[in-house]
Amino acid sequence: MRASHLTLLSFVLAASKLASGGPPSAIAQPALGYSFDSAAAAIRPIWGIPGAALPSDPLSLNVPLASAAVYDQLGIALVVSGADQSVQLAVLNASPATLSPLNGAMTAPDRMVFSASGTAAALYSVANSHLQVVTGLPGSPVVSEVPAANLGNPLALAVSDDGSHLLAAYGTTDSDPVWLLSADGAAVQLPLSGTTAALAFDAGRQNAAFVTLSGDVILASGLYGQASYTVIQPGGDATSAPVAVRFSAAGDRVFVATQSGALAVISASAGLLSRASCQCAPTGLIPSASQSLFRLNEVSGNPVLLFDATSPDTRVWFVPPPQTPAVPQGSAQ
Repeated sequence: MRASHLTLLSFVLAASKLASGGPPSAIAQPALGYSFDSAAAAIRPIWGIPGAALPSDPLSLNVPLASAAVYDQLGIALVVSGADQSVQLAVLNASPATLSPLNGAMTAPDRMVFSASGTAAALYSVANSHLQVVTGLPGSPVVSEVPAANLGNPLALAVSDDGSHLLAAYGTTDSDPVWLLSADGAAVQLPLSGTTAALAFDAGRQNAAFVTLSGDVILASGLYGQASYTVIQPGGDATSAPVAVRFSAAGDRVFVATQSGALAVISASAGLLSRASCQCAPTGLIPSASQSLFRLNEVSGNPVLLFDATSPDTRVWFVPPPQTPAVPQGSAQ
């Protein structure tokens, strides 16, 4: 009972501090992660624990942001400056948060995608099929060009942890291929049936998951060689029209979010384990600072929703919208 009282008291004190604009206490307030706030043109921390969390004031990066991709478990983000459209690396968990140029990176990419462990990222511009891979994250980033002729506008794009391979799928018709690209530009069409709409690499392994529009969840093993493909969950309303798919840290489970708000936990060996609904339209499965806890949307005027797959009882947590005005950084106060 005393522990529960202390937890409640710490949250009340932290909520009061956040509401007054003060910084959260690092001891009382474990961070759930960070989220891009397009209205504020900035990144906000989310402080607290599932079920008792609040977004805080935007980080002071001294430049308005046009877009950002966040990797919470490393406390970093790739951001596009609203001033000159350059891509920069933000270290969010530094005190204060810092920005540094990403030498050699394209300007104004349409897509910025982290690998499963955050050690690599892909940058892509649709207009000229310009594809780059960033390796050596977070401490020693190196940008490399990847030939990507006729890559077009893939619906789903993923990069491996070592930056050596990428996956691209288009998700519109059965004739759309799924490509496995290597860093030297070689492309192999994968022998997948159905229309792949979501895909993901497994962290540090040569495995990948694919989800078709009809909801078939397919696990590929040994992807860089003689790959084998297994349908670990047949299509149905739990997984159809997918928005995103992710692996668990151990690679033994797959998580799927759909356009209708269905959320599924699937065992690689036993199929569907549990399901829930966020009663929302997810925009992705963004890993938080806590393993198996995924943010379903960005901070905005609406609540942030967190998909919790840490226990057999799958649940969705609610984070209220920011209480502070969304004033874009660099604008007149």
